[in-house]
Amino acid sequence: MAVELNDELLTQIKTALRLSSENYAFDETSIFPMVSACLCDMQGAGVDLNNAENAYLIKQAIIFYCRANFGLSNDDKWQKNYEKTRDALGSRTAAEVQA
Repeated sequence: MAVELNDELLTQIKTALRLSSENYAFDETSIFPMVSACLCDMQGAGVDLNNAENAYLIKQAIIFYCRANFGLSNDDKWQKNYEKTRDALGSRTAAEVQA
């Protein structure tokens, strides 16, 4: 997989969610399942998670997904940003397959 849930990505997610780096409880109980759900959703939308060229956009989509689903606000802009990024990645994958 081009994107792995490693310490760097976890730190980026926690920063986006404005969580302190010492709060380890959020890692396993909230963030890991959310990232797994996001990756499953992207894969279901046709995103090639193994394409290294998509790694940055996949990471950004994960951050949008976590911002939208962590429950910090009722603002749906994060969900819309996630869906636009996911759909663009899915379209890119479909275009590569057809080429």
